[in-house]
Amino acid sequence: MRGMLRVALGVSSLAAVALIGTQAEAKCSRMSATGFGIAKEMAMEMAKMNLDVAISTAGQNAKGRVDYKCTGPMLLAECKASRRACG
Repeated sequence: MRGMLRVALGVSSLAAVALIGTQAEAKCSRMSATGFGIAKEMAMEMAKMNLDVAISTAGQNAKGRVDYKCTGPMLLAECKASRRACG
């Protein structure tokens, strides 16, 4: 009987940990910001700085790596930086 009680307690504690993990994941979102520059590298840096400001203004913490999508001609590049942010 005690063995069954231990198994039941173990299963219920695992379920509680799974629910807590799900709630923490729900507080995360993907944020993005845009930057312009003469060169691609400058546009990427401006986009990253804008993204960092947006995340800190929202009161969240950045998680993971920054993804970039850059377009535009050689002399005026536009980059969009996106990153996961959790509060």
